[in-house]
Amino acid sequence: MREPTAAERPAPRPGRARLRAMAVAALTSGALVAALTPAMATATATASDVTPRASAISAYDAVDPFIGTELDPTQNKGNSAYGNTWPGATTPFGMVQSSPTTYRSSDGDQKGGYEYSADKIRGFGMTRLSGTGCEGRFSAFDFPVLPYTGPLDGGALPTSPGTKIDPYYLDFDHRDETAAPGHYTVGLGNGVEAELTATTRTAVNRYEFPARKDSSTLILDVAGSNNRVFDSEVKVEGRTVSGWVETASVCDEGGRYRAYFSSTFDRAFTSYGTWQGGAVTPGAASARGGAVKHGSGAYLVFPKGATVTARTGLSYVSVANAARNAEEETGGRTFDQVRKATARTWKDALSTVKATGGTKSERVKFYTALYHALLHPNIADDVNGQYPGHDGKVRTVAPGRHHYVTYAGWDMYRGQAQLIALLFPKIGDDINQSLVDLVKQTGAWPNWPHLNQSQQKMSGDSLQVVLSSIDAFGSVDYDRKAALASMRKTQRLPADTTKRAHAQQYFSAGFIDNGKGDSATSKTLEYAINDFAIAQLARRLGEKTTHDRFMTRAQNWQNLLDPETQRIRPRGRNGFDRSFNLGERGNQFEQATGYQYGWMVPQNMGTLIERRGGIEPVTRDLDEHTKSLDAGVHNTTGAYLSNQPSFSTPYVYNWLGRPDRTSEVLRRATDEMYDTTPSGLPGNDDLGSLSAWYVWANLGMNPMVYGTANLVLSSPMFDRIVIDSAESDRRITIKAEGAASDRPYVTGLKVNGRSTSSSWLNEDFARAGGVLTYTMGEAPGTWGTGPGDIPPSYTEGSAARNNIGSTPDGQGKLGSLDLSDNSLSREKLAAAGAAPGAKLPLGDTGVTFTWPKAKAGEPDNWIPYGQRVDVTGRNGKGVKATGISFLGLATNGPSQGMASVEYEDGSTQNVAVQFTDWTPGTNYLYGNVPLVVTEGRNKVNGTSDTARTVVFGTVPQALDAKKRVRSVVLPQGTDRGIMHIFDVALTTNPDLEAPGVAPERIVLTPTATPATSQAVTWRTGSGTTQGEAQYREPGSNSAWRKAKAVTNEELLSGGVPTRTHSAVLENLEPGTKYEYRVGTGSKLSETYVFTSAGRPGDEFTFLYFGDAQNDLKAKWAPVVDQAYKRFPKAIGSVNAGDLVDSGGNAGQWDEWFGAMNGRSRTTNVIAAPGNHEYNADLFLKTWKSTFAYPVNGPTAVPARDETAAERQRAAYETHMAKSLAETAYYTDYQGVRFITLNASTHDARELMTPPDLPPCSTGCPDPQKLWLDLQARWLDHILANNPHKWSVATFHQPVFSAAVGRDEKPIRDAWLPVFQRNDIDLVLMGHDHVYARGYVNADATDTPGVTTGPVYAVAMSGPKYYELSPADDNVWTRNGATQVARAAHTSTFQGITVSKDTIRYEAVIGAKWDDRSTTDKEVGETLDAFTITKSDDGVKYVTEDGVTVPGAALR
Repeated sequence: MREPTAAERPAPRPGRARLRAMAVAALTSGALVAALTPAMATATATASDVTPRASAISAYDAVDPFIGTELDPTQNKGNSAYGNTWPGATTPFGMVQSSPTTYRSSDGDQKGGYEYSADKIRGFGMTRLSGTGCEGRFSAFDFPVLPYTGPLDGGALPTSPGTKIDPYYLDFDHRDETAAPGHYTVGLGNGVEAELTATTRTAVNRYEFPARKDSSTLILDVAGSNNRVFDSEVKVEGRTVSGWVETASVCDEGGRYRAYFSSTFDRAFTSYGTWQGGAVTPGAASARGGAVKHGSGAYLVFPKGATVTARTGLSYVSVANAARNAEEETGGRTFDQVRKATARTWKDALSTVKATGGTKSERVKFYTALYHALLHPNIADDVNGQYPGHDGKVRTVAPGRHHYVTYAGWDMYRGQAQLIALLFPKIGDDINQSLVDLVKQTGAWPNWPHLNQSQQKMSGDSLQVVLSSIDAFGSVDYDRKAALASMRKTQRLPADTTKRAHAQQYFSAGFIDNGKGDSATSKTLEYAINDFAIAQLARRLGEKTTHDRFMTRAQNWQNLLDPETQRIRPRGRNGFDRSFNLGERGNQFEQATGYQYGWMVPQNMGTLIERRGGIEPVTRDLDEHTKSLDAGVHNTTGAYLSNQPSFSTPYVYNWLGRPDRTSEVLRRATDEMYDTTPSGLPGNDDLGSLSAWYVWANLGMNPMVYGTANLVLSSPMFDRIVIDSAESDRRITIKAEGAASDRPYVTGLKVNGRSTSSSWLNEDFARAGGVLTYTMGEAPGTWGTGPGDIPPSYTEGSAARNNIGSTPDGQGKLGSLDLSDNSLSREKLAAAGAAPGAKLPLGDTGVTFTWPKAKAGEPDNWIPYGQRVDVTGRNGKGVKATGISFLGLATNGPSQGMASVEYEDGSTQNVAVQFTDWTPGTNYLYGNVPLVVTEGRNKVNGTSDTARTVVFGTVPQALDAKKRVRSVVLPQGTDRGIMHIFDVALTTNPDLEAPGVAPERIVLTPTATPATSQAVTWRTGSGTTQGEAQYREPGSNSAWRKAKAVTNEELLSGGVPTRTHSAVLENLEPGTKYEYRVGTGSKLSETYVFTSAGRPGDEFTFLYFGDAQNDLKAKWAPVVDQAYKRFPKAIGSVNAGDLVDSGGNAGQWDEWFGAMNGRSRTTNVIAAPGNHEYNADLFLKTWKSTFAYPVNGPTAVPARDETAAERQRAAYETHMAKSLAETAYYTDYQGVRFITLNASTHDARELMTPPDLPPCSTGCPDPQKLWLDLQARWLDHILANNPHKWSVATFHQPVFSAAVGRDEKPIRDAWLPVFQRNDIDLVLMGHDHVYARGYVNADATDTPGVTTGPVYAVAMSGPKYYELSPADDNVWTRNGATQVARAAHTSTFQGITVSKDTIRYEAVIGAKWDDRSTTDKEVGETLDAFTITKSDDGVKYVTEDGVTVPGAALR
């Protein structure tokens, strides 16, 4: 914590001792001598009551009005690091704020307020706003007075202040200043001693002029207000000067007010005069300034050396009222008597909170914050009860009441309103009645009214939260029903009387399109809080209908929760803007970042945590967010606790079961961000809201569920706190021994003597009071950590329809379906069969929808964000169903998302919801069935267009008919556009035909022993959670043998949830035909036939396809057809990767299966993954669910020693072995060992690293190299131990690249030596999109056309072509290898026939998709052919066609 230094707060100069002595004598205690004088009656403790570190400084003496007066220019947070407070004299909630305002001569900066680094005073004004923004347009500072001791020219001021005011500014030094609540003194550079005090409506100033100066003059700058002046007038009569000014309200955004004053002096003037513009007129008694700042004023001359006291009444009604205010409040009393009475008033106000313990610094910060929190709002009624109405009329407040004005609603609702209601419940009554009167007078709810000016600033409609919060704390003596009625009337459609920006869209659609800018995203969040507060007021008044309506809107924040990123983010008509930097405010968030606003859902924090991923990830997020507590708004993930949107953030930990971290963050904040220097407030105090937050943080509680009186608890920061509500018997006693010193954690709590582990208090406690007895500890305990200990989350309204999509003709203002203010016509819907409550059957599916019964202006559809729709019957039980369908449409669509069916047994099933755009023409997507068609949409201006609109029913999706459906959870989000669901319906149709009911995408894959077993995989809808394969020899009538399937995880296919099932048909006879079918129950596939692998040496043919990848339906399918026609007995295919262009694209896989044209159901598919299989499917989920391959791949070697590098290697290998499963494997088929490898070192990088990788700093393994080496070790082993004659390997990226710019050196280095050492027969590769075949030069013989050793081939079967490297300079030639055959822009398929002693290889041209082929051979001709001949003793030759095999190979 930063303590003030001598440089920061200079000691008073000896020359001003007399003034200081007067101040001390007049007050029972004073801030300047607090540490030296004994505590008085209002002190909170004696020295014997507190710990040795504790201070006994009293509440009054602890207040330092200078805290917050200095800008810290070193901070660049967004808003200035400037409390913008002032040190002058006022009373709690007083109309008058008598204070100096400053000017810095070095750069002319005047801030519009008091800024501690300034060296001049611009005058002593009567009004000030504490802590606002709008620098340079702070408003107030009305009727400033400047003591002048210079010469007069013929009885006149030497120059007119109306021409140039700054020559009259006053030098001063902080060493000559003192301030305490209700009292300010300063010794000016011209020798004048000025003292200020005040009553509620009157400023009392005393000026002591030096005797040895040229004059003793007071300059009354009547038109010297901070903001623009529109007119002013001054009059001098006897000892009284009066007048008025009309000036701009805060921020100067259109509002203007008129203030009146009447100032009476305790001695006569020796002379006087006025000025008007540039003319100074001695003896003139009046002046009118017009629309000129400083345009009129008066100067008053007193005897040299005079001491003058002025009693200046303020009114916003009239001069007469101003005079009466001064007379009744100060008449007959001296300056010192007024000052003492004001000090007493402040002591009483501050004594509502009696804190025991804490250091002097902690007490100064606390009581100064409490002082600042009690400066606004302000009494506006004069002593006769009159006040200026917000409608411009003079109004009279009810007897015994006060009318309060000036509310920073956006700031005040986050704790200040609740603090006032707790400490001053009767003031809370009057504030609420004042708000009700404001709305009655204007017909609307503003959010930042200044005086009687109804104006808008900031986001939200926050005064409704202010009123509801004050009401929740028990201040209910006001017209509550009128308050709620006004909210109900103004906050609904048509949005004609609301002040909410973009209300038409928000009320209709539940969020504001980010395309509007204007802090659209934070406005939605703020409006949801506003609506929650209205709902809570309605609940307390027993108005259920209103409560339910506004609770539905209180959940609108969920429209902005992006389920993909699990963050609140901007959303528009085309979906979420995931490119928006949440570390900035941009045009989406008011004075805060997206990360900061991302926590601001106090009304339903539990759901926010759930939708952000749950307790563990959210705790990590919050830990990261609170590493920086006051980070500002410039590209940061940190918090901004000196700004309102972050106020509630520390308390989120309570919902996470970590109240200890709440306390840690709060103590860090109060210690790091606040101090007792003039710059000790870290941000704008905003009429006291920042200070109120500080008070709550110290009390150990916060009313952050705004609109309620629930108190979220943290660690108190004082040993004992007693809160006595003024004029009430409510008392809250907080006992927390040790909290102020060395025991900062709550380990136990008793409420009124009863133990509780809850980390919050309900509203009853806040209203009635009670005793909190804490047990404090040095370390966190279990208090507040249980699931039942967290504060409440209000979920009501979460399931309700939330969009008003249909309107009566001519009344388009009553809703909006899209974000362009278009809606469906209720009359045209009815004519088309969709009247409220109408039944809409979906063909013969058995589905019947019900059109919503909503009245005009009520929500009739869901914009889905995860609403739970109950479908239980009247008996409360779930219902059995065979299928589900949805009624709806998309705007700016199409749009799709995932709903979840919840069964009674606790299981769930995902179902796709997919809708075509509502103005589709005739292009209906997803099988959508048009059910309601209308012509013409209603528009917000009352007209209609001619657009054809369609409401669709979705194709039913199959459900588990054996289970009972309890509820349906609508999609958490949609991919784009905006989805609208009008109804959800089930069917019990037993013969329902629905996608995914029948098995599809059936594929045979070899097991490790394909002669005796066969794997088969198929896909269904996700509702099918079990399956089996049935098989037998064809033509027999024997019973089907059954193989139970393993059901794989659910995946999305074109937005539809699906799952695959894999079964192994066992105990087969080699070389035998079998018929089989797959499915569940009666939902079986057709019957297909396959042949099991024969015995080694039996001849067979297989196909080899390089990259298929693109244009599968149009350009790969013809190649496949040719291949199977050319080699009709092929037992299957070897695919060298890149089967599709994007492994995560379900449509491309559908095309691949379509191009196979059923052959995957009767012949085996051996495949290696290519780099494109990883596209949009990083973890190869689609691959591994589509193909069931042997799990016989590489295995890890345990750590050989305890070195860090070796431990890391072992961890990598263990993880990689799992990742490589079903992508590195082998199968032994009829005497051939087929080996598949995974060469995707770059694309699989994410798969390589385990989540718990041991640390390593020296000699650490390279994961990409390890990935290849692990496979190389395994490859070496299975080749060396191959019991068969032949071996074939396939993988994607080649050891010898043939295309321009390609070279896979790491793969070559790792695997080529293994291939060569083990003399593998064929290595079949892809990736290069060219054709090449050759050998390593070391395997050449002296006979042309004859080689030994492995054959390496690269091929592609699809239409994507690359260029060949030069024949004389390429990867082959540079690495000791030779290309025998090569071609580009030529698609091929390869037929490879294996017999006992030979492998015959033939590459056939399947297509030429452009005119750049490098071969003259035509489609259907053989491009390349050779034969491998191997004797039983292993002698092998590779011979080109036409070359005789050397005789040795035949022996």
